[in-house]
Amino acid sequence: MKNPSFIIAKFNGICPQTGLQIKKGDTIVYFPKEKKAYHATSKNAEIVRGFCFSKTWGMIDKDY
Repeated sequence: MKNPSFIIAKFNGICPQTGLQIKKGDTIVYFPKEKKAYHATSKNAEIVRGFCFSKTWGMIDKDY
């Protein structure tokens, strides 16, 4: 199973969480299991940034 990650959008779309427009070339967070892309300002993007930070710094909750 692949984990959510930040990628560059290949297509235009709408964030299902915020309703904001996603344009081709924008940075997004992609959830491969759901096959959904979220805007970089969404709550899901904030959570993924937190996981990335925790993993980078070897924090206890890195795999929570």
